[in-house]
Amino acid sequence: MGSVVCTNKKSPPSTLLSDVPNPFLVDENRMEVKDNNDKYFDEGELKEFENQQFQVQKMVNKCIKWQSLNHYLGSGSFGSVELGKDIENGQFIAVKQLSIKGYNPKQIQTKIDQFEQEILVLSKLDHPNIVKYLGMEQTQNHINLFLEHVSGGSIKSLLERYGKFPENLVQVYTKQILQGIEYLHKHGIIHRDIKGANILVDSTGICKLADFGSSKRLSFAKEECKTFTGTPNWMAPEVINGKGHGRFADIWSLGCTIIEMLTGKPPWCDETKNQYQIIMEVMKGSPPNIPSHLSSSIKEFLSHCFQQEPHKRWNVIKLLNHPFIPNTSNTTFSVDISNMFKPLQKQIN
Repeated sequence: MGSVVCTNKKSPPSTLLSDVPNPFLVDENRMEVKDNNDKYFDEGELKEFENQQFQVQKMVNKCIKWQSLNHYLGSGSFGSVELGKDIENGQFIAVKQLSIKGYNPKQIQTKIDQFEQEILVLSKLDHPNIVKYLGMEQTQNHINLFLEHVSGGSIKSLLERYGKFPENLVQVYTKQILQGIEYLHKHGIIHRDIKGANILVDSTGICKLADFGSSKRLSFAKEECKTFTGTPNWMAPEVINGKGHGRFADIWSLGCTIIEMLTGKPPWCDETKNQYQIIMEVMKGSPPNIPSHLSSSIKEFLSHCFQQEPHKRWNVIKLLNHPFIPNTSNTTFSVDISNMFKPLQKQIN
């Protein structure tokens, strides 16, 4: 059985989630769009957001008794993820573990500082298309991050099991991914590692953005991000070039993820290029190969994602209004995906 989870638990000499102000999210219920250094939103959009409210999750120091089910779910930016169960309510939870066993105090603190960013970002986000934060604990051997369990697994795992997705299913998933990105971008947060492995799907077909270990908040930063982070096959040219990037980098990665869903393979996979050659192609602004059989609508949509100059790409607001994106709210039932999840349910039960 796992230990009791207390989000305010600390183990000297390392500290986690101290009482200093959260540098990633503010507590006010207002859109954080004042910082528009990356020129992501136009003046009309900024004016529209001026008085909008957003929903944030209130971080609570709830203690959770949990039990490990010894079932490996995958890995994230800084640790492995296993399946657990909340003993009090019987719900499945995902437990992301960062091992700190065998490290000296300085090394442990470095690991904690890295993991803390993901916790601070996730702890305030509240959106149906973003995986929900439940709590955390620090023990002698691990830091455990507790998240909602999304039973369908990642888009990457579904592609490996069932092959490429039909275009109408990609439309449904793309809209939901965009809605999650919209929430992040209006909060001034760049995900910086959007790809199939970091998008989870529940048993009803709802997509949820996950793994915020590479995410970055724009607030209080006078310059754009310049760190090289993400996965090269999905990276935007400005990220690889290291010249500074903003929220438009997520739009390029979205385009790569759409190609991943439509082909069943990572972008650039069909081209006989090694990792270094792919990086060089992306640095030049070359997009991955777009299959010729795709509809004109999706090709046109992708053309707005794969502009070499970041400011020439469409932002999330414009992409949500593109004809490729379904304009009905009840999109989760337009494609029957129930059979895709039956094997997964058997594994869990």
